[in-house]
Amino acid sequence: MAKRKRKADYAHEDSLMAFFIGMAVCILFWVSAESTYGDLVAGGMRIPWFPTWRMHMFFAFVGISVFILTLYSLEMMARKSREIAKRSALPWLPLAGSMALGVIVQLPVFAMIAAGLAYSVWAFRRMRSAR
Repeated sequence: MAKRKRKADYAHEDSLMAFFIGMAVCILFWVSAESTYGDLVAGGMRIPWFPTWRMHMFFAFVGISVFILTLYSLEMMARKSREIAKRSALPWLPLAGSMALGVIVQLPVFAMIAAGLAYSVWAFRRMRSAR
């Protein structure tokens, strides 16, 4: 009697899809907030105690936070595990923290972009390894 071959288990990986949906939601929020703020400033509205650089960093902070919440929610729904969803979303928290620091203290934009990109590579690899 011949032995049966074991079927390979090709489970569908939803982490990458959750990442791209989270990024799309983040970018859509950020663009809509920036354009709304630009329209308000063009209309003559000014907040004297809140400089424009701080407002732009605030929108970036909220955008990253929306990305983290979307990623966590989608991972939790797809994998049915809060622990795995936390391990996928937690590596992105320091990026949100650096944006929050950028809201409080004016940091050079090129340094923020370079540090954010370098950190994002590490966070993405860490997110993909969460099982």
